[in-house]
Amino acid sequence: MPSSHIKLEKLFKQDFQCENLKHINLESCEFIKKLPELCTPNLEILDLFGCVNLVEIHESIGFLDKLKTWNLSYCERLKILPSNLMLKSLNSFDLVRCSRLEKFPNIHPEMKCLRDLDLQESGIRELPSSIGYLGGLTKLCLRDCPNLRGLPDTIYKLQQLQDLSIPTTRLRFTCNSFDSISGYGFLIYDGTSRSQTLSKSK
Repeated sequence: MPSSHIKLEKLFKQDFQCENLKHINLESCEFIKKLPELCTPNLEILDLFGCVNLVEIHESIGFLDKLKTWNLSYCERLKILPSNLMLKSLNSFDLVRCSRLEKFPNIHPEMKCLRDLDLQESGIRELPSSIGYLGGLTKLCLRDCPNLRGLPDTIYKLQQLQDLSIPTTRLRFTCNSFDSISGYGFLIYDGTSRSQTLSKSK
């Protein structure tokens, strides 16, 4: 429903039968300010790319067990995500250029399916220590995050991590934190045109 002028509260109210709905595409819908509670227990794809006036996501969205792909990229006014994420099936989470988003939610230990987390150009100040629960994460992009000042010690728990992009010119972290990670080919971005690839020896 790109660019649609719709009332989501009415569309997804509880007596509206959405149990079989698997894909919601609200890309570039300029009239969404708050994503309400959705009665969509089987939802697999939630596309909110370019919803430039979206500010808040209802807490219940953080508990959609079947959700696999969630795109919030270019939601430039987004400030509030659910305080907790227990998205057991989530594989890809995109928050590119969510420049007003400063706080990332707490992560439930059962979120082991997430492979790709993209926070490039977001306003994130810090990641929660619960980031260590994302045991299946292979790609973490924090490139061009001007407010980010450090990484939690639990980053070393991301044993499957293969690609990591971070603003090293401002970021404080201990290189030893990465010593126990078994992945290969980390990309450390330094905020300039240069980059450095780190590979662990076998």
